[in-house]
Amino acid sequence: MLKFTFPSNILKSLYHSLIYPYYTYCNLVWGSASNIHLETLVKLQKKAVRIICKAGYYDPTESLFNNLKLLQVKEIYDFNCAKFIYQCYNSNTYVNFKAKLLPNSSFHNYETRNRDLIRKPNVRLQKFMNSFLNNGIVMWNKLHDNIKESPTILSFKTIVKAFILNNK
Repeated sequence: MLKFTFPSNILKSLYHSLIYPYYTYCNLVWGSASNIHLETLVKLQKKAVRIICKAGYYDPTESLFNNLKLLQVKEIYDFNCAKFIYQCYNSNTYVNFKAKLLPNSSFHNYETRNRDLIRKPNVRLQKFMNSFLNNGIVMWNKLHDNIKESPTILSFKTIVKAFILNNK
């Protein structure tokens, strides 16, 4: 078994090179699936983290994820949604989506404390409530202004990952 052959730092490196890319590939599309569909992925990720930490089969994984500073499946989805909204604002790639990101101040002239937050569209279907656009708006509104104004995508990703890990 790899668990007893390699030290934890090598196992973590193997996780980032062999397993993590599968969790991030097209995550905006499949990350909003119901928990029943994501359950297998969550179990496999927990198994990998137990192997990295050389933990037992029944050991809880919450503290293991925190110690390793790894994002769980749902947090990876939140991270990618926030990154998508950042790219909408800071590049010309997603012009159609950027047009849907309207602040509250565009709907009224009142000086409210939430005037700079992005307004979530009114929807009636659960399908949209779980979408990457809706989740991205929720994540973006949670972020502090200094995070939103990061100069590069690399600095934004670093700060958002730390933000997600600290606000579990």
